[in-house]
Amino acid sequence: MRRFLVLPALAAVLVPATLATAAASAAAPARPTVFPTAPKPSEQIVVRWKADRNYSAKARLRLGVEFQAGTGCTAKVEKTIRTKVRKGQRVSATFTPRPVWCTTGNGQALVRRGALTLSNRAFKLAPGALDAPASVVILEGSATTQVAGRPDRAAKLKGNLKGGLPFNSQANEDFNLTIREGGLQVEAPAADPLCTADGAPFPRTLNVAPGGGLVIKERNATLTMNLAADPAALTGCTAAAPATNLTATLTGKVGPGGIARVELNGALPGVALAGGATATVNLRLIVFVNLVG
Repeated sequence: MRRFLVLPALAAVLVPATLATAAASAAAPARPTVFPTAPKPSEQIVVRWKADRNYSAKARLRLGVEFQAGTGCTAKVEKTIRTKVRKGQRVSATFTPRPVWCTTGNGQALVRRGALTLSNRAFKLAPGALDAPASVVILEGSATTQVAGRPDRAAKLKGNLKGGLPFNSQANEDFNLTIREGGLQVEAPAADPLCTADGAPFPRTLNVAPGGGLVIKERNATLTMNLAADPAALTGCTAAAPATNLTATLTGKVGPGGIARVELNGALPGVALAGGATATVNLRLIVFVNLVG
């Protein structure tokens, strides 16, 4: 009888210990971490995770990043760990968007084994402009200087205007591309004996300041360029005074070639030259709009 009196006491001790062991083994794995904690839409994301137990190479653990699917953006990427992982070991993977992360809703950093999600962590992208790299490439162009009583003088132009546009923009839709940097490379125009040469060598590059852009709406195209130099530099002549007309606006139509070849025309009137002459610089550009940077 003494034996039967002891068993309940032993059971009272063993059952809680068994439950504690089972609870410990069923504890959820650690959550992955994300660096940076609030990445930019075009920024790499590093996912790190500390293993909760040993995993063989056959387990094929996977680290990944997921967003809600969108157009022209990266929604899901994963990398497989093909080696054994020991308990407590820290593993990591780096993910690069092509060209940006999809930005609808929160992102998820995930740790998976087969179809099973072992752990995850939600995160948000950094606030601010959500856009993808884009550019306006000048395939060919010219700047023609017109001064009353003098022959017209044309200089060849080329260049690249870099910026960004909303990540889901499509080539066959309206869009607004913002220019952040770039330049116009100017070849030498024909000599003008009545012009006071500014002495700078050709070819020369005129920087384009941030703030302009290209708007495509209903196949109408408008390009605005904020020049960071006096437009007289397009003529090779010395300016009479600091210019106020530093913004050039060119317009055109998206033709049969689409945004791969758009012709734009505009003018910079009232360019004051040394000696009292006033010039109009007519601009003609044929551009390729590159929606992937």
